[in-house]
Amino acid sequence: MPVVSPGFVHVTVRNPDLGEDTAPYLFEFCDADPEEPPIITGIDPNKGTVDGGTPVTIYGRHFDNDRTSITVTIDGAAAEVVSVKSTGDLIEIITPPGVEGYRTVQVINGTAPWQRLRTATTIPA
Repeated sequence: MPVVSPGFVHVTVRNPDLGEDTAPYLFEFCDADPEEPPIITGIDPNKGTVDGGTPVTIYGRHFDNDRTSITVTIDGAAAEVVSVKSTGDLIEIITPPGVEGYRTVQVINGTAPWQRLRTATTIPA
């Protein structure tokens, strides 16, 4: 999904018969609220290899909708942020190399507040 600037947008619904209707300025894209820190509610899968490279989805709330302004770390090592859902509730990453055991995942919105989740994530050898 492309990065969208904050603001209201038109919503168009198109039927299979190509009939369509547009509602002007029906939906608003917003930046993450700097007063609301990101909240991690889940991670899937919750384990990967020590070599890194595992695609992982992070679920939560209040994630910035611009992937270039989000930092995700696993025990301080930067993960590659692949995509961010514009609704601010999903981040897709590629894990960095690490060591076996439980790891701490951290999401940082630009310079806004950060959120950590101590996960029950085991990285097998």
